[in-house]
Amino acid sequence: QLGEKYIKDEHLIRTLNVDLKIPLEMANLELIDKIEDLEPFGLGNEEPIFCSDNVNIAAVDKVGREDQHLTFKLYKDGKTYKAIWFGAGEHAGNYKAGDTINIAYTLSKNEYNGKVSVDLVVKDVQKN
Repeated sequence: QLGEKYIKDEHLIRTLNVDLKIPLEMANLELIDKIEDLEPFGLGNEEPIFCSDNVNIAAVDKVGREDQHLTFKLYKDGKTYKAIWFGAGEHAGNYKAGDTINIAYTLSKNEYNGKVSVDLVVKDVQKN
């Protein structure tokens, strides 16, 4: 009952702390290499979260054994980007090609068949 007196509903809203707003073009291998210098990440040394605004969705797909994740093909200023949002499969109907979003993410290096690319690991999305 003491908690009900002092803890208001707005205190219980989950928040995401973004470290830096960057142009999406800065989400590249060079930035990942600099971030790797800060490892290991964990309690007291959280992985940096970036955000970029006004990013366009080219495609959205559900992936995973039970369609529990979403992948996005994004584009901005003539460049395309890959993103994955783990555990967000139920949000698939909220996004479609042509939508513009603001996106919060961490960066991941993807190595496949000898090719290295950047994946955005989505933490949250806000539709414009």
